[in-house]
Amino acid sequence: MGKDLNRYQIQVNDVNDNPITSGLRLAVQSAPHTNATIYADADKTALTNPITQTVFDALGEGVVDFYSYAPSLDIAVFDNRGSSQLFETVTPDKCRLVFVNKASRIADKRISVEFFDDFLGGYVSGDRWTLATDDSGSCVIEDAADGIVNILTDGSDNDGSVLSSTDETYIVQTDKNIYFEARVKWTEIDATNYDASTFIGLADESTVGILVDATAIPIATLDGIGFYKTEAIKYWNFITSNATDQEKTEEMLAFVTNTWYTVAFYIDCNDGVTATVTPYINGKAYTAHDLTISGMLEMSPTLAVKTFGNQVETLKCDYVRVVADRDN
Repeated sequence: MGKDLNRYQIQVNDVNDNPITSGLRLAVQSAPHTNATIYADADKTALTNPITQTVFDALGEGVVDFYSYAPSLDIAVFDNRGSSQLFETVTPDKCRLVFVNKASRIADKRISVEFFDDFLGGYVSGDRWTLATDDSGSCVIEDAADGIVNILTDGSDNDGSVLSSTDETYIVQTDKNIYFEARVKWTEIDATNYDASTFIGLADESTVGILVDATAIPIATLDGIGFYKTEAIKYWNFITSNATDQEKTEEMLAFVTNTWYTVAFYIDCNDGVTATVTPYINGKAYTAHDLTISGMLEMSPTLAVKTFGNQVETLKCDYVRVVADRDN
């Protein structure tokens, strides 16, 4: 090895001291916000900096091995849920970094407030959940393994059913982070025309009006964050909305009928003025939204489905989980 080259072996562990072997990328910095030149070996084979998630995922015990002329480096660790952490003045040879993932940290019940339903018990409207319908829609817990709720519309065009928590217990705040996750699917009666529409997320609107008739896009005035699919369109979309100030990411992923999807989003309060909201579908992160915090109203976990045509549509949900920071 050249006498001026230093070898770094970096292992990234979680708060329980277990190696993290996927979902990370590292930016190696010789000065604040300036990426260093690093090498894959002592022969000075170029190595891309930042070290990408693809490279990191292939490393058995999560050990990143590289070379640099610098006697010490700053290393920024990023995960695919929007968390980041900077480790300063990391020296050569073996080093273990303990990475605190914000989305994981808020799962600690001592410092979080959590809503979780696996739909194992009987459903009574007005208890934990409240059902709103246009006509004779219904909500039924399946007699099946794991617990699954079925939210059914009536058989009329533009008929909707909305299941939302009876109490609005979540709000975007200047100093609190929120994580939402749900596993859902539905089998559209007309899979060619994609006749069902849905909204899955947090919302202050608990009536069937959350989805507009004829188009099934979310209403123009809404305090809410979530995934939606419109009538006759076969794609997942995502919306963040503070009253009429709305941002949408459309056609994120082609929707396949009768297929389970895990949809999630992480709300980072960021600078306390504009939150950063990152959506995920089946673990893949999509473009983050900026959301103005001021003026946001309290919201409920919300599952909505609406028809486009004269048929009964059924939204199935395996579980809903919402976790937020709380005051210590």
